[in-house]
Amino acid sequence: FDSASLYEKYYKNEMAGKPSLHALILHALATILAPQISAKANKGTSREKELSESVLRLLETSSKTLPTLSQLAKQMNVTSSYLGESLRNATGQTYPHIIANIRMEQAKILLADSSIPLREIAKRVGLSSPRALTRIFQRITGKTPNAFRVK
Repeated sequence: FDSASLYEKYYKNEMAGKPSLHALILHALATILAPQISAKANKGTSREKELSESVLRLLETSSKTLPTLSQLAKQMNVTSSYLGESLRNATGQTYPHIIANIRMEQAKILLADSSIPLREIAKRVGLSSPRALTRIFQRITGKTPNAFRVK
């Protein structure tokens, strides 16, 4: 996954009425997670895999705000605990981990523009503060947002 090329695609296509940054990120993440679902074919039931694939499709097509697990479960007519367990069994990741990955992929793209302050990036990806962004970004990528910008 190359966030720099995704960043370029977004800015080149933004004026041409192409998909939004959010849609591009969610599509990329769904593409990344789909093989994990397939790779875990021996784990989870077919129903769990089906639900997980549906969640990824729903995330890919969601609006600017990401739905909660409860909202997705209601939409899919299952309980949130069952959906969470199904995701974990089929993908090896919890729903909060999937959402954190989506947010950090968005942050990587925004970090490519050094004129955007960390406070604004945190806000755009749905986090409360630059400190929260730094903590999650470092946990997922192994680098601070500022170190990522320098690279």
